[in-house]
Amino acid sequence: MCVAVCCEYNNQNTSQYFNQQAKAYLPVLTKTGAYKRVTWGRRADETGNLPVASGLFLEDIHQGQWDEFFPKPVKLPVKRFAMLKDNGKMVWFELLAEHLVQGVVVNFNSELRCYVVLA
Repeated sequence: MCVAVCCEYNNQNTSQYFNQQAKAYLPVLTKTGAYKRVTWGRRADETGNLPVASGLFLEDIHQGQWDEFFPKPVKLPVKRFAMLKDNGKMVWFELLAEHLVQGVVVNFNSELRCYVVLA
């Protein structure tokens, strides 16, 4: 699972840690080319109806398992991201400037969140 991202927002570098920040966000690239901050996933201790996770599997999205949440594909302009290994250590991966991470924005009533798409 993706557990951390580094990105630029409002001309400042920032790191977001899914499990360590109550209001961690992902930068979403809008159709106009602007960036919008959207709350990253949902943690177990947060109220809401959306999935408790930092990411959703692409296969599950294609099979319609999240259709009730109106998933919309988005691009996440992150510079690098971290995955958690089996031994509990984070491993960071750098991205080339022209590469973007795939995300999905879902909503239910007034709850709006963004998840990393996992292949």
